[in-house]
Amino acid sequence: MDAAGGDDAAMLHAVLASVVLRLSLIAPFGGVADLAAARVGDTAAPLVTDFEAMAKGTTPEAWSGGGGSGAAVDDSVAHGGRHSLRLQRAATGDATKGDRRTSSPSWTLPAEQLRGHALRLTLASRSSAADRPLGIRFEVERAGHAPTLQAEVSATTSDGAWALHTVEAAIALDATEVRLRFTLPSGAEDHAWIDDLRVERIGSLADVPYEWQLTSAEQLAAPTIKAFELRSPSLSAFWGRDITMHAAVVVPAGVDLTDAPVCYAVHGFGGNHLGAWRSGPELARAIEAGESPKILHVFLDASCPLGHHEFADSVNNGPWGAALTQELMPAIERQYGGERDAAKRFVRGHSSGGWCALWLQVTYPDRFGGCWASAPDPVDFRDFSGVDLFTATNIYRDEAGNARPLVMRGDEVAQTVEEYVRGELSVSDHGGQIASFDAVFSPRGPDGRPMPFFDRATGAIDQSVVNAWRRYDIGEILRTNWASLGPRLRGKIHVWCGDQDTFRLQGAVRLLQADLTRLGSDADILLVPGRDHGSLMRPHDELWPKGMIERQLRQMAGR
Repeated sequence: MDAAGGDDAAMLHAVLASVVLRLSLIAPFGGVADLAAARVGDTAAPLVTDFEAMAKGTTPEAWSGGGGSGAAVDDSVAHGGRHSLRLQRAATGDATKGDRRTSSPSWTLPAEQLRGHALRLTLASRSSAADRPLGIRFEVERAGHAPTLQAEVSATTSDGAWALHTVEAAIALDATEVRLRFTLPSGAEDHAWIDDLRVERIGSLADVPYEWQLTSAEQLAAPTIKAFELRSPSLSAFWGRDITMHAAVVVPAGVDLTDAPVCYAVHGFGGNHLGAWRSGPELARAIEAGESPKILHVFLDASCPLGHHEFADSVNNGPWGAALTQELMPAIERQYGGERDAAKRFVRGHSSGGWCALWLQVTYPDRFGGCWASAPDPVDFRDFSGVDLFTATNIYRDEAGNARPLVMRGDEVAQTVEEYVRGELSVSDHGGQIASFDAVFSPRGPDGRPMPFFDRATGAIDQSVVNAWRRYDIGEILRTNWASLGPRLRGKIHVWCGDQDTFRLQGAVRLLQADLTRLGSDADILLVPGRDHGSLMRPHDELWPKGMIERQLRQMAGR
């Protein structure tokens, strides 16, 4: 699932809150010649939405909703002038039939005018719930099945009740749609306003490096972070074209890591290895200051055109697990001090990265000396975010016809499974996180695409596809092969999850805990009371007073 800001979100919160968010959403395969042809001058006319010139109750062009639902001009509050745009949920279901689906508003920008340009977007936002701000996500949809480029837009400053936002972005040359998507506070009556919305084209994109996809120039200047690339022979053979694997390595100044342990970090859904430029400098500083163990940190890239490949060999994505363990890891270690033995090689991750960390440890038990999987995606398909895939017939509704919950805020249902899926499909025809699971776990269909494990229109589960998923069911793999795996995994498994996980992932962790206890495993399985998907990492008085990742690193050093 979405890592809610990445697996080092807690560590980065204070830093990111104080800087302007800069996104360089440039396609990794865009050539310099194409970029040069797309240059624009600094004097290009800005795109300005002038709410002052619009009548109250009207919806501006390219905005979702209308007539007072979704997005409509309002005169009750304004940041400048008399008018602002009021945002609220638009009902899309039939309430008389118990269908409570809603859609959040979004603004679509003219992609054909923006491709290849550097932009600066500014706006002011205000929420009716002072303690629950409006969520804003910048998204670039791309041609074919290239992954959507996206990032959260944080406030850069405030002006009384209004939050002020600035985004600097470079739009991919293959962009098909550019939008701002707004997530309203959770209350049924909550709404928000935006004002002073302005988009300027600010310059040239010539020679923009690949690493600028989601990272600022200031962050990339960090001398302790080194990019690493490797053409993968196995993946290139699978796809019939060159496939390059990417990673980033944290190299502290003046610290000899020749014989140090190495930790491979895997991001959650929607991320990539560029998180190293955000959290890596602090890791390097702590190592240099003697505040953190001497560990070589490697940030891996698990993103792919169909989502997150989980470093699992797949008929749809290719042999990513083999490419990692046989090609990329040896190459990185040879360059940074020599190949380690398993006792000095660890893997950690959160959310989809957490599933990946456990998968790699179980699949390659003799290549890793330990895994730390936090809030992992479902590790047992008997509880796939609350659904037993092997006995259920419909993923949208239970046997009594009730809508199945998915996204939780404490005990409150924020989104049902169906709402979540339809929300993903509204962004892309091939979906997001759910379709990414299909790409990793499912057989390939007659049309050449991954076979969906359920019908997106009705929610009906395809048991023939689910049965094919069994080879990726970590719980079943451990139960079936414990006689051979148990001795090789002794002391190596750490799985931590909040007992109020936002995506209901705690159920599968409970099943894993019960199975491993019955099998006599010494696995470290924690269900942390009161913690959810995002708050799990934050300091905990008893478990990790300095944060979850700090405890993980200490345990690695202790191994």
